[in-house]
Amino acid sequence: MLIQKDQAGLVGLLPLAIEKPSGLIVHVGAHQAEYQVWLATEENANSFIESALDALAAAYPGRRLELQYLPPGSPVGWCEPSRRWGKRALLQEKKLPLLALGPGSAVEESLRKKSNKSRINRLRKLGPLELIRIQTREQLSAVIDTIADYCDFRQGAINSTLPFRDDPFKKEFCLRLIERPETTHASVLMLGNKIVAANIGLLNRASVSLGIVVHSPFLAEHSPGKILILLLAQELGKQGFSDLDLTPGGDLYKDRSADHYDTVYIVRLFFSRSNYVLEAIKAYLRSAAIQKLKRTNPAIAAHLKAVSRNGFRSLFARTISTPLRAGVKQRKPISYKLSAEQARQYSSCSAFRKNCISDLLCYEPITRRDRSKAEFLLDAARNLEAGAQAYTLVEDGVLLHCGWTSRPETTGSNADEATPAGSSTCVIWDDFTHPKGRSKGLIKMCLEQRLHDAAMLHEIEEIVVKCDAGGDLINGLNERKCDEWSTADCDPLPTP
Repeated sequence: MLIQKDQAGLVGLLPLAIEKPSGLIVHVGAHQAEYQVWLATEENANSFIESALDALAAAYPGRRLELQYLPPGSPVGWCEPSRRWGKRALLQEKKLPLLALGPGSAVEESLRKKSNKSRINRLRKLGPLELIRIQTREQLSAVIDTIADYCDFRQGAINSTLPFRDDPFKKEFCLRLIERPETTHASVLMLGNKIVAANIGLLNRASVSLGIVVHSPFLAEHSPGKILILLLAQELGKQGFSDLDLTPGGDLYKDRSADHYDTVYIVRLFFSRSNYVLEAIKAYLRSAAIQKLKRTNPAIAAHLKAVSRNGFRSLFARTISTPLRAGVKQRKPISYKLSAEQARQYSSCSAFRKNCISDLLCYEPITRRDRSKAEFLLDAARNLEAGAQAYTLVEDGVLLHCGWTSRPETTGSNADEATPAGSSTCVIWDDFTHPKGRSKGLIKMCLEQRLHDAAMLHEIEEIVVKCDAGGDLINGLNERKCDEWSTADCDPLPTP
């Protein structure tokens, strides 16, 4: 804690901490704090931070400090080249997307649009739709597990991070925040007893921020995140707030929702002049390369931006690893067909859970040839959003088995090529079995449960089992004779 006082009292305060895993000097709150800044009297706004950094550099020579983000209105004059810390500070300007609230705002206009009214009406046909403000620890405790699962599922797929599972204290942190109503604003959009979307944000005078914002992948076709933002903004306007702070970060949905912008900053401070010079050169070259690529090849520029934000591993998972793995396999899927009547002969053990996000989050790759966790979760997210069903079994925190079933209305999943559009066909595909589960007969058990469940759907007339040659699923097929669908695409069900 860096504190400066004079005879009149407190001049300034900068709260910092040492991050245990990395040993880095960080602002209090680290990544949990959306904005990171110091307190100072107006006349000492620049001089205090300079003095504080002088003391910090003397105590921790050769180290560095990053403040992300300095909120709008923060003094940055001390970063000018003519000031002593201007020669050791890299200042980066960022846009802060905001959404104005209240009567006559873009929110009210957007809610009157036919497309958004249609989305809300479709949700209301599924059940009572209600935006509820969470105000007590007990209320948040009832929904925090689902919020955590939705958050980790999406962030794991997009950014290769699991905010709640990587931080065992994060749930309790959120629960303690809600006990401070002067700092925290949380809302959940409910469809009956199901969570459609939720936000746990912070209060800042006349604005509320998006914080932990999540939505259900099972209702993706209704744009639940967008509906949450609109209904939350409408309610906040009624409560007298002036802005919904969509927070910086460059996410496309934030830019789509914003109607005006402010400016925030990232400042990187180096307690070693040589480290500053090296980082300044690297930052200049990186910026120049991206600007050049934006003019010549926007796609590559977007990939480089993703690398700078999420790391090389995230880019590798999406642009290199998956195509390479697909290229190595190069095995045409084999499809087998049986009628719904034949499938009804199978019994269901009901050992597998359906569409359990927490189970899917237990996946871990076993060999280097397996999909990474990010790839697995990205595939799972696409499948669920398309309407497919996941069947999973977890023991001792390990995902032993996962299989998928599509229904006729499923679109955009990995089963698309095997499902004729608008047909009465159900497709079973994409089984994963952990080595610990291969001696338990899980492939056969999961296949039988899915065949039984699919046959019970009144609109289903036939079921296709799609599997890779030599894959896990083909080994789980029972000895049943089925009609040929076509000589090229579908074979009788084989003997295991």
